[in-house]
Amino acid sequence: MSSETDSAAADLLRKPVSRRDLLKGGLTAGGLVATGGAGVLLDACSTGSSSSSTPSATTDFHGVTLNIFSGGYTIPYEQLAQTAWKAKTGGDVTINNIPFGDRPAKIAGLIASKDSSFDLVYMYDGYMKRYGDRLLVDLTDVIGDKTDFLPITMKTLSSPSGLIKAGPMHGEHMVMLWNSDLFKQIGESKAPTTWDAAFALAPKFKDKGIIPMALPFLSPTYGNFYWDFFINSLFPNPIISPDYTQILFDNADGLLSFQTIKKGLDAGFFDPGSFSSSDEYAVALLFNSGKMAMHLGWTEHYKDAISQDVKNYSATINPSVVEAALVPGVKEGTSGSVNGIEGLGINKYSKHIDACKSFIKSLISPEVGKQAVLSPTVYPPTRFSVLADPEVLSHFKIAKVWGDQAKYNLDLHNAPYDLAPVLDEAVGGLVRGKYSAQQAFDQTVKGSKAAIVKWLSQ
Repeated sequence: MSSETDSAAADLLRKPVSRRDLLKGGLTAGGLVATGGAGVLLDACSTGSSSSSTPSATTDFHGVTLNIFSGGYTIPYEQLAQTAWKAKTGGDVTINNIPFGDRPAKIAGLIASKDSSFDLVYMYDGYMKRYGDRLLVDLTDVIGDKTDFLPITMKTLSSPSGLIKAGPMHGEHMVMLWNSDLFKQIGESKAPTTWDAAFALAPKFKDKGIIPMALPFLSPTYGNFYWDFFINSLFPNPIISPDYTQILFDNADGLLSFQTIKKGLDAGFFDPGSFSSSDEYAVALLFNSGKMAMHLGWTEHYKDAISQDVKNYSATINPSVVEAALVPGVKEGTSGSVNGIEGLGINKYSKHIDACKSFIKSLISPEVGKQAVLSPTVYPPTRFSVLADPEVLSHFKIAKVWGDQAKYNLDLHNAPYDLAPVLDEAVGGLVRGKYSAQQAFDQTVKGSKAAIVKWLSQ
């Protein structure tokens, strides 16, 4: 490996990593970074003597190097775990950033070929529902006591069979950011707690030339994504049965989710010019530049908004005006959001199952979790104990609101079948004026049931 590549890998621990940069291929040239404890780029295979898949008390893994299939955004987190694990066991890891578009085919290839080249594999909710039971090892014994973990982390990283099959690296989910100065300009001092209250502010903001909120409803998968905020507010529990054979929103509340979106559209609350924006990162720039009053954003969006980094994030606003609040609810006293939780699972074809389990224990440890929150990237914690740490509370400025948001439904409703096209069509039709709220609801129910029947028929 060249000294330049060594330096680039080391810089990841000193600089914040952006998921948007990863989607744009901006992390490293070619979209791949591989790091080892000695800074040596290794081939895409694990090294060292083979160990059995039977759990053991082994703590010495000198000579073992595990190969990680990484999602990229989590590389600094994985490096923190690497350092901790190497100090404790002598083992090492190689971290490979697999480009976003290549991941499904590569994971499918691991399954089809019983490929052991990657020992630890990146997972999020969608991948877990699709691949978890086919590829990953049960980690119930590794996780142990689950009471310290945010419940959504365990749910998100459980496979359709109900087994926990990945160790969580961060507990990311969205909150609502709001600009207190823009609110002051319309005579308001508090963020709205319901969508109806938010929609009522639209005329005041528009009279001042201020965008109330922008959501890219028409970009692929984003109709589905943003519908989750409304349906999750109405359903504290999952909207699909545990066995994935029934939808649970074929009722008045399911209809209300679409009626609420329609109210916002009719009020002019959602910026029409942003319906086809690429993603949530693109519309975040409107908030960062003081043009938009409210934004549904990740933790990194808060960090970007207060950064005063005009070049990368258009952040011209004064950091002091950036506030965080619960996402408004469809009904008073409710809220709903979505999670971006990511983790690592163990490839069942790995030749180093024991070493992998040992590494996962370092990955999910409170010590590494705290270091990750305090890092420049500010990875949100997965554990209540880390969230309550005074040093974390001081560094993680929106910890209180973020923790409160975690008490509400954050489910992405992924299943072994894909409902995103169904919801994209329904929400897209609503936004374009093709469907009424009732028609969008009917389309969703019909399409969802058809997707389930197709899945059951395979």
